Formats: sequence, structure tokens, C-alpha cells
Amino acid sequence: MEKHTYNLEKLKRLLNFPFRLKEIGWMPEHVYIHRQTLINRIFVCLTFNFKAGGISEVNGRLVHSSGKDHLGIIWPGTVLQTIQAREHDEIFFTYDASCAEAFRNLGLNSMDGIRITKSVENIIEEIRLELKHLYRPGTADRLDQLAIRLFTELLIEFRAGAEERHRINLKIHDIASWLASHLHEKINLTALVKEYGFSRRTFYREWGKLYQLSPVRFLLEQRMKLAEELLIRSECSVGEIVEQCGFVSSIYFYQRFRMKHRCSPLQYRRRGRTGFTLQVPVPSESIFQEKI
Repeated sequence: MEKHTYNLEKLKRLLNFPFRLKEIGWMPEHVYIHRQTLINRIFVCLTFNFKAGGISEVNGRLVHSSGKDHLGIIWPGTVLQTIQAREHDEIFFTYDASCAEAFRNLGLNSMDGIRITKSVENIIEEIRLELKHLYRPGTADRLDQLAIRLFTELLIEFRAGAEERHRINLKIHDIASWLASHLHEKINLTALVKEYGFSRRTFYREWGKLYQLSPVRFLLEQRMKLAEELLIRSECSVGEIVEQCGFVSSIYFYQRFRMKHRCSPLQYRRRGRTGFTLQVPVPSESIFQEKI
């Protein structure tokens, strides 16, 4: 469909539905510049195919667009100022300000990172088809209800996605905790992540969303921290520390330790116990590649 705004305000309704649309805007490849625009209605804007980089002022507060698909609610009394516009596709719905309390009772809020599922696409297609017959009796009623169906479907998907995201994050944190508490063991990472329901590829993707270090480097860092602590606070020999920290061999431990600290473990122990502060250069990622 081409860009168009449909006015439903004066169309006769057959039902006493509480959420009566005033307008629907169908805006492909849309760019709009606000200049201290005072909003006097409720605007519900579904934006997608958004190019990141847009910046606006909302009631004087800077808001940067994420580039993700977004459902935004703009309440009456909001003042908008465009700082940097970005092209996007948009479908917007407007309602009288008197509907504000009913909207809030729905639990509907702005949502960034919504999913345009098949169900959402089907509702949008129903809206598009109804707009072709706008003046038929009953069309305005159907559009009123389709809009609320669209919002609630997006809300359900968004909340379900947030719960799933939380569940996955907990699993990743549990795996990190397990690794940190089993440093002395030889770890089969593929088998471990399978126990938590991940494929190796999915695990690495989800891990990367929460941790800057790769799992291999995370494990090595934890082993190194434990080794450093044992060198300073215990009387264990280097061989005993190697075994307790799960390093594959003393030679490997010496190599990695010297790469990180530019000294031997025994030098580190002596300096640490005399209060000498080691000036350690930050090692590159490449020196931490290890089979776990």
C-alpha cells in the first residue's frame, strides 16, 4: 500500500468498543521531522525496518533509536523534537486522550526489540484489507478490535521473549558458575553445554551476549586468579598449584603465567609477599587460546 492516513473519527460504529480509533497511518519509507511538536492524542506507533542512528528529544530528554523493531506509545502532553531523522516503515494508530487510563490498564508500554511474528503479520494484513473497504458498515468496528489485537499480540510475544531471554541468561550464568567451581577438573565443554540444553554454536552465541571473554579465556582467567591467590596465601608447591587449578601441565602453566606476568610463579610469590606491586602489561587475546 502507498503512504496514506485514514480518518476513522466520524465513521459510524455498531459496537460500543472502548478503544475507538481516530486515525490509522500507513507509512512505508517514512521520515518525519518534529519541531517542538505537542502531542494531544495517544499515538501508538509500530516502526520496523528502522535504520539506527535516529535521535529525538522527548520532553527534553535525548532518545537514541536502537534500530530494532519498536512499538512506541506517545502520551498526550508529550513534546517531540527531531535531532536526527532516520527512514523507517511505520503504522500508527491514534486515540482520543480520554482513552489514556484504559490504555494504561491494558499494561501496554513502549517496547523495543519486538518480534514481527507470523501472527503479527497476519493481523497487519487483516488491517490492510479492511482499510480497502473503510466505509462499509462494521469496518471501523473491526479495525478498532484488530488494532488492540495487534498490540496485545506484540505485548504477549515481547513478554514471552523477555522470560525466555531471562531463562537462557540464567543457564549461561549457571554454566559460568560451574566452570569457576570445577577448575581442577578436565572439562568437556561440549558435553557440559549439552546438559544445559545448548548446542555448541548456540552456547557460544548466548555466552557472547553476557561475557566479553570467551569461555576458554574465562576458564583460564579463573584458573590464573586461583593460582595467583595460592602462590601468595598458601605454602603449596607450584606443582600442587598446577594440579589444584586444573592446568594441563607445569610447562603449560609456566608458559601462560610468564606471558601474563612477565615473571616466574616463584618470583611472583616472593614479590607478592614483600608487598612489591607488579606492573603487568595487558596480554592479547591470542595468548589465552587453550583447549579445555
